[in-house]
Amino acid sequence: QCYITNVIKQSNVAKDQENLAGVSKRQQARDWADIFQWELDHVKPAHVFCVGGSAFTYVQMLQREGILRRFAIHEIVHYSARNSTQKIIDGIVSGVQAVLGKS
Repeated sequence: QCYITNVIKQSNVAKDQENLAGVSKRQQARDWADIFQWELDHVKPAHVFCVGGSAFTYVQMLQREGILRRFAIHEIVHYSARNSTQKIIDGIVSGVQAVLGKS
């Protein structure tokens, strides 16, 4: 029922990705949008969770531009967030639980 995405479906070296200009990152999201939409069409999730603020922003952009169909999205903590492993796990779990209505 849940689909978790970072939107850009390619393997990147994190340090190199961080150094890319915003316009390049937005274009990467556009380049992969058809595959992302195909996955959503086949999986038909009830909930789509975006891993981190950038992924959330990119999905909003793709929807606004009409590249992705409209569906509800939810932002959760990115697994590489700069914090303790337990705090990251707790952030992800609490973000998902908040949407699913569980405690």
